Amino acid sequence: MQYNVSHLLREPVGCQWDVEVDEAGAAEPMDGERIPGQLRFTRFNEGVRTEARLRTRIVQLCDRRLRSFRQPVYADFSELCRTAEPEAADLEIGEPLVDGDGVLDLGEVVRQHLIINLPTKLLCNPQCVGICPDCGVYGDKHIHNCRALGQEFLADPRWGEPAALGSTGERGR
Repeated sequence: MQYNVSHLLREPVGCQWDVEVDEAGAAEPMDGERIPGQLRFTRFNEGVRTEARLRTRIVQLCDRRLRSFRQPVYADFSELCRTAEPEAADLEIGEPLVDGDGVLDLGEVVRQHLIINLPTKLLCNPQCVGICPDCGVYGDKHIHNCRALGQEFLADPRWGEPAALGSTGERGR
């Protein structure tokens, strides 16, 4: 997400430039995903202030079902992008800069803001109940009552021996 803001740098402080965005993300986790939204660049005395309202959908893994789904993500942020030399002593690491040609690269800033705005608990839908611990069936897709039927069903036969130990009361062999 690179923008040539050189024309804005020649304008007086306070001038604005609004841009409609619909670009493909170039880095993980948005690799190839469309990122639509709006950007507003405002000239200030040391560079350009960038305000963004972006939205996209990022492929994530549901914490309960362990299946991938497309998580909607919204990012509203503001960044000060200075026109400074990359070697300047007062720069923060990763701070967006307007380079000598007047080009501003927002790719990393957008990626970081979208990641920060991901929910901490990733669920494919708010009513997701996940996987049944007894039979491995996805509870929100199938109505089942494996516990009520008293079934001793184990999805993985390798758990047969440890389960037998637990039911006979033996401990600490």
